[in-house]
Formats: sequence, structure tokens, C-alpha cells
Amino acid sequence: MDQFVCVRLVRAETLDLTIFDFDPDMLFAVFLMNADKTIYGRYGTRSDFYKAEREISLEGLRAALAKALLWHQQSASLRSALQAKRPVDPKYKTLADYPTARRRGGRRGGRCTHCHDIRTAHQMAFLNAGKPIPDRVLFSWPLPDAAGLNLDPKQAATVKKIWDDSPAERAGFQVGDRIERLNGQPILSIADVQWVLHNASDTDTLTTEIRRADKVLSIDWKLEPGWRRFVDISWRSTTRALRRMFTQSVEYRDLKPQEREEHGLGRGVLALKTQFVPFNFSGPVRDNDVIIGVDGKTKFMSEGDLLAYLAQNKKRGDEVRFRLLRNKKEIDVKFKVN
Repeated sequence: MDQFVCVRLVRAETLDLTIFDFDPDMLFAVFLMNADKTIYGRYGTRSDFYKAEREISLEGLRAALAKALLWHQQSASLRSALQAKRPVDPKYKTLADYPTARRRGGRRGGRCTHCHDIRTAHQMAFLNAGKPIPDRVLFSWPLPDAAGLNLDPKQAATVKKIWDDSPAERAGFQVGDRIERLNGQPILSIADVQWVLHNASDTDTLTTEIRRADKVLSIDWKLEPGWRRFVDISWRSTTRALRRMFTQSVEYRDLKPQEREEHGLGRGVLALKTQFVPFNFSGPVRDNDVIIGVDGKTKFMSEGDLLAYLAQNKKRGDEVRFRLLRNKKEIDVKFKVN
């Protein structure tokens, strides 16, 4: 660490988003940079609200720091490849420039904001214009797991597990492979892989340079339509805004297998039980209600799937129809999007 100049940024509203583009739902994010603002890489990954440290470790950070120092010595030859680690023409330079940014109260002139407000402002820009949130924005910063790779948080972008019947398995990855470059970009962490995936399209083929034992190989990691949707968004702080707008701030969870059996509901059908109902709630949903249908759809949905469906198919003033199980009886309720 003594070879780095450490700078801590704690306020989100004035962050330069033409440089500092990152997953804003995290508690901890690191940019490893040159003084000329060349980004060597990012560090910091998260996939759960409660297990926020599952994808980070001191060992993984140490490996990323070591690679960044090595690249710093080679910065002249790497400069071209590192350019892709910068955002390309973001619409707004800072959070404060977003017309949909929420201003929070506080002792400093009401300007205190949280990092996740960046993501919320981006999503609300679509919703306020009456447009659906596109997959790239709604399912942003996908983990490599979405395309079939689970990476070891204690190493530098090293394959720990490969999901069956996934794009990664079809590409030919093996456990222990270390990703050296992805689409030409040097890789030093899971977050670096996320950056490439975040900017990929639904059907991109990612040229992947891997180190396997003592060999360097190139394989094609072909993404498949809808791959982003394999990630869960319900844990994200930014889903609070979606819940306020689309579910009246009620939170849901999928029924456990035993509960499904008790309700006579199979594995492949919709069964979301209320987990949190706001105090003094006046909407049509009650504690212990189970959603078994949304606008006539009964196929399995997680809470994240439900929020995604509503955010991409409804706008303010539209009606949402739920079929509920309440006290073992089926009832239909409806409400309007706020």
C-alpha cells in the first residue's frame, strides 16, 4: 500500500461519472489509477444485501494491487488497451446533473446523497419519460455467474466454478483458468469482468485470453439472449425506488418448498409471499398474502423478476392486477402505479 497514493471519496453528488463509473449498490469500491486518470482496474463486487463481503477479500484486493503496480510499470505499452476502462460519453457528468436525482436533507445544505442514488436517477430518467427500463440498465453490473462463471474472491479473476449448461461451459472454461484479458482489456478482478459484461450486448462474443497452468489460450465466450436476467436485483438498494412506484413499497419472498406444498403450489408457478408491509399501509395487500398471478401471468417469478416485469411493462397511472391467496382463498386485487 505504501506504493499507492490513497484518496478516499465519500460524497456521491459531485463524483465525475466520466471517470468513476462503478456499481453504486456496493459498500466498498476501489479504482486503481494512474495520476493521468488512466484506470488500471476496479475492485469491489457484491451480490447480496446481508452478505455484502462475500465477493471481496484482503487476498483478492492484494492480488489486484500487485497487478496494478505491474501494469503501472508497463503503462506506456498498455495505455491503448486500458482506454476501454473509461465510460464512453455518459449523458450526465455528475449525479447532480440528473434531473431525476433525489436531494437528501442534512447539515450540508441538503446536498448529501448516497452512491445508489446514481443508479436510481438513471432508472427514473426512463420511468419519468414513460419508457421501460432497458435490460442493460435494470440488470446492470452483472456478476460473471450470469454468463456461467463463478470467480474466486481470493484471487485475481480466477475461475472457481462453471455453471452447467451455461455460455461459459460452452466456451470451454475450466476451473483454475485465470482471465488475463477480456475483449482486449487487461483484467485484475471480478469487478473488471463485470465492467466488460456491463457494457456488453445480449449477443456479444467476448474474446477471452486465459492462463491455464503454464499456457496462455484464447477462447470465445459467447453471450446468449437474456443472459443478464440470471442475476438477482432484489437485494439492491435501488430496488426501493422501484418498490415505491410499482408495489407500494411491499416486499416479497418466494415460498419455501414446504410452504408451496402446504398451499398446493408447484415449483414452476408464481408464489410470492409478503415479507414486509409498510406501517399504516392502506393498499390492497395484507400480511401473509401470496401472489399467484400478475396480470394473468402465473409462471414462476422471483421478486426481482416481478419488479423487472413491472418496470418494463407499466408506467405511472397503469393498473396492476394481482391474484392472491389469502387465508387459503383466491382473491383478485388491483392498484395503480404511483
